[in-house]
Amino acid sequence: MSRTKQQTPLKSVDNYAVSVINLSSYVKPVVSEDSYSNDEWVKYGEDNNYFGYVNDRYYGSPTNNAIINGLAEMIYGGGLRVRDGSEADQLNIDELFDEESVQMICHDFKRQGNAAFEVIKMKSGNKFTINHLPIETIRANKANEKGEIDKFWFCNDWAMFEKGTNPTLKPISIPAFKGKDSAPKSIVFIRAYQPNTFYYSPPDYQGALPYAELE
Repeated sequence: MSRTKQQTPLKSVDNYAVSVINLSSYVKPVVSEDSYSNDEWVKYGEDNNYFGYVNDRYYGSPTNNAIINGLAEMIYGGGLRVRDGSEADQLNIDELFDEESVQMICHDFKRQGNAAFEVIKMKSGNKFTINHLPIETIRANKANEKGEIDKFWFCNDWAMFEKGTNPTLKPISIPAFKGKDSAPKSIVFIRAYQPNTFYYSPPDYQGALPYAELE
């Protein structure tokens, strides 16, 4: 007498979410310099939150996270060192750039392909101090007639500002750094070279972001 083998019933997939990730695609972030908009800043990404998208890939992918952390430490190395200068020159650099700020600048630069810091002029006018600014909080101003970015915009949470959920949250304009002729507070914006970019540079691992998203 043959015995019929019982089959395990298939589980319902009603509670599962299915999404498709195209690993072979390269999606360049949208940089929007809308001439019809009253906004003076240049948006980065369709929702002006591409920095946030990259951060999500950093926090959500253990592999991506570990690689970025390791490379950021390599970029920092032993910190800023004066090659051809006196001990006094090195002391001036150490006084201007504290260790923690330089580490955060290196991390932003590797993770996002961009970094920024605020330069604060001392009352004497001859000395400066720097303050690291999270790159996610910065947007470039539209270039002037000379093709120069003469100021930047700071906002604690651009995503929340774009949604309009906090009426008190407004971007603040800060001039670009211009050496000794700079305003009391100014911004230095650093970006990696990438072809066909001007305002922002995508990270150098841009093509691997879909794999980080998959993980």
